[in-house]
Amino acid sequence: MTHGAPTKWPDLLQAVTQRLDRGGSPDAHFPDRDGEYWALCPFHADKHPENFSVSEAGYHCFACGASGGLWALAEKLGVAPLHRCTVVGGGTTTHWR
Repeated sequence: MTHGAPTKWPDLLQAVTQRLDRGGSPDAHFPDRDGEYWALCPFHADKHPENFSVSEAGYHCFACGASGGLWALAEKLGVAPLHRCTVVGGGTTTHWR
């Protein structure tokens, strides 16, 4: 068993975006043309989804200044993988919370 980042960042991004409150953000902003998802910031009482963006590169809130990597946001939201197992034959299985 190995610990660390998930095999596929898109899988982690999907798990994170499913936990975010879109706050009425239109479908065009989930994701936008640059691959960023816009939602309410989970770090403060946010009412403006245009202030918080998340992508495979990480997250940033333009209101409170919170920023970091996708892994840290996944941990904050409780969706970081518990562990990753390498399966005989070269495959990898990620176990989510």
